[in-house]
Amino acid sequence: MLNRRLQTFRHLHACSGYFRLEHLPGGACTHWKAPPFHGARHEPVDYVAALTQTQQHYTQIVESLKPQGAIGVIDDMAGLDVMALKSKALSLHWELMFTRSMFGTPDMAEQGKLLGHVAQLVDAGRIRTTAGAHFGTINAANLLRAHAWIESGKAQGKVVLEGF
Repeated sequence: MLNRRLQTFRHLHACSGYFRLEHLPGGACTHWKAPPFHGARHEPVDYVAALTQTQQHYTQIVESLKPQGAIGVIDDMAGLDVMALKSKALSLHWELMFTRSMFGTPDMAEQGKLLGHVAQLVDAGRIRTTAGAHFGTINAANLLRAHAWIESGKAQGKVVLEGF
């Protein structure tokens, strides 16, 4: 179900955790590989999924959206300037995987269904893990290495330490 909903979007860009999506009226998912957040000019898009460092790129995200577009975020932004969204009537959508359980929402069981579906997609090989680097058993030296890797800004995906 989730993958069917995403098939109507075009993946425009992935950079520093950002995936620019444009709705296609019934078309298949296509990929475009130019770097729009690095000075290039491109047509505005309907949706931006900002997955990390949103505050750092907030101005460019707002500029890249069409009027009445939407931003989906999962990270925290101190001092968010919501007025930047007003002139284009943009909507902001925050996702926190614990909201349903924290507040006992009526759709709380949906989280389990979503996780079950993702597990099926992983088992079928349709999606893969977000693990990007494995630093071995957790100890002081490996923890320092992992932390330095994340702080370098070069890390992609999750950093794994094991043996807790």
